Amino acid sequence: MQILSGEQTISPITLPPPEIQELRGLFSTYRLYQKQKTQLKNRIHSLLKEQLYGFTQEEIFDRKSRQKIREISDNGALCFQLNQLMDPPPRKRS
Repeated sequence: MQILSGEQTISPITLPPPEIQELRGLFSTYRLYQKQKTQLKNRIHSLLKEQLYGFTQEEIFDRKSRQKIREISDNGALCFQLNQLMDPPPRKRS
């Protein structure tokens, strides 16, 4: 329709250079990882708070406190969840 009428109703767009596209892709991936990391931290904090264990966000992710947190309860479901959230997922090899 635009070609037949001679009017320019849709503006042309320009793509950025490949280097800029790559940087944008890397930044998007970084933001995704940061978001996932925050979600994990919030879930761990929530689990501990539900069971009335008073840890701050900083204490939860302090290397010295991790083992104490993993062994904090006799509740098997809580320990399982904490261990799953604190352990990094295994890497797939292709």
